[in-house]
Amino acid sequence: MKINLSLIISIIVVVGVVAFGFTWVQIATERQKLRGELENKSQRMTDDFYDDAFKILEKKDTVSITSSTTSDIEEYGFEDVAIFYNSDSGSLLRSSSSITLKKSFDFVRQTLASDSSMGNFVKMNSKTYYQYFKIA
Repeated sequence: MKINLSLIISIIVVVGVVAFGFTWVQIATERQKLRGELENKSQRMTDDFYDDAFKILEKKDTVSITSSTTSDIEEYGFEDVAIFYNSDSGSLLRSSSSITLKKSFDFVRQTLASDSSMGNFVKMNSKTYYQYFKIA
């Protein structure tokens, strides 16, 4: 009887460990897939937003913030949009945003040095944001 009871308990433990391991692998795979989808979606939305709201920047150096630009930010679902004039100075288009630029300047320098658009995840105000930097 002891052999049967220990065999049953061993089988239950092994099945539990295998199920836990499988679940952990599935969660890690799904998280990585969702992160990739978020990066791709952010890149597409940023390109569309730039085409809609900032094509005029290619012709002149000043940025005029209009109500249509602010409504575009809300329409695209962005928390905010920042414009960096160089690696040390930038401004947010919506002053009501809870985002700060302090954590962005190092990544802006990396993006400018690589001369290509890049993105990264940053934690601000106990929330994780995806920042995508487009070189224009």
